[in-house]
Amino acid sequence: MKKLTTLLLSGLLISGLFAQNLTGKISGTVTSDGQALAGANVILEGTTSGAATDVDGQYYIFDVQPGLYTLRVNYIGYKSQIVSNIRVTIGLTTLQNFELEVAAVEGETVEVTAEKPLIEVTATNVARNMDSEAIENYAVRNVTSMIASQAGVVKMHDGLHLRGSRGSEIGYTLEGASMTGASGKVVSNAIPEALEAIAVQTGGFDASIGNANAGMVQQSLKTGGSKISGSVLMEGMQGGDPWAATGDNDLTLTLQGPIGDKVRFFGALRTTHTDNYKTTSRWFTPFTIAGGNPIPDKIGGLTPSGDYVVLDHTTGNMAFRDGANHDGIYDPTADPTDDIRGTGGANTSGGMYAFDNVQDDLNFNGTLQLDLNPLVIRAALALNQYTYSGAGLPVQSMFNSRRHESWGRNWLMNVKG
Repeated sequence: MKKLTTLLLSGLLISGLFAQNLTGKISGTVTSDGQALAGANVILEGTTSGAATDVDGQYYIFDVQPGLYTLRVNYIGYKSQIVSNIRVTIGLTTLQNFELEVAAVEGETVEVTAEKPLIEVTATNVARNMDSEAIENYAVRNVTSMIASQAGVVKMHDGLHLRGSRGSEIGYTLEGASMTGASGKVVSNAIPEALEAIAVQTGGFDASIGNANAGMVQQSLKTGGSKISGSVLMEGMQGGDPWAATGDNDLTLTLQGPIGDKVRFFGALRTTHTDNYKTTSRWFTPFTIAGGNPIPDKIGGLTPSGDYVVLDHTTGNMAFRDGANHDGIYDPTADPTDDIRGTGGANTSGGMYAFDNVQDDLNFNGTLQLDLNPLVIRAALALNQYTYSGAGLPVQSMFNSRRHESWGRNWLMNVKG
């Protein structure tokens, strides 16, 4: 049993060598009146991590997950000092020095709030970092748009480009594991509410992942907090002018907290539904075909579907399923079984759209961290499942009311120690 446990832990540590490291570190000095204090205890509160200062008063805390932390320094004969709001960033060293005061009464504590530095003096590469606060305050809840807003990144019809390179030359990682699929495209972006940090490196980066000649986009998920908490976000765009209303629905749930003293968990679930995700069928110059009379719809241009299409820029476009009397006319008074398949409302240019394309997405992001000081085991999971129906090209979208459904799922799991 002992050999099996040793083999398992060794495997976790070795696998960590092949995964990109998305942690940062904290370093600094502890002094009093300019004199180094050796042996001072520096504790990262809420974790089992910490360090003791050396003879020069310096300390280093390695492998710290990105996020906000509180540091506490204890030294016999001196006031304890607590510094909160310390931000740890992917791949960077956060500097935090301490100047302790002699304690007149044992147990005195000084509390300080850290401020974010204007310049990251420890950065040796060209990187743009977004922490969870910046992600939360961003105007759009879309990770691709957040990345595209960074200097050196250009978004075009075929995806993102760094410094004029091909999209396939960008390395994408989530929790240190590659997110690039076999086709060279990104498997999935994380849920914004689940992200602790996004780092976009456009120069001077290391070779920790392959196929990244242009740059790297690194995403790190949140770690559960010390208290149970959660959030619910609901958004919708329903009703009103069908030209503007896309039928979007978005529900995002998060839950995090501790399990005992050594385990922290975080989970985020997002489900979205869009009723006209492909708007290409809307954006054409309004026109009339066949005098506005119903046109039999065909599947693949050959097989009648039983639907009829009306394209009339004066009265509006629509698609309907012909009822029991098979008269080829939409008249629910004469035939109550006539069924509207898609309708549109007038817009400022006088046209309407006829058909809805439907897309449903389900995403889950989660982390589970076990702290066995000095060993920390962290597992992360990202799951994406989608279903969409559409006819493809704009001309097909106009003349084919039958929607072909596609379904897919991709997932990524990473365990490191």
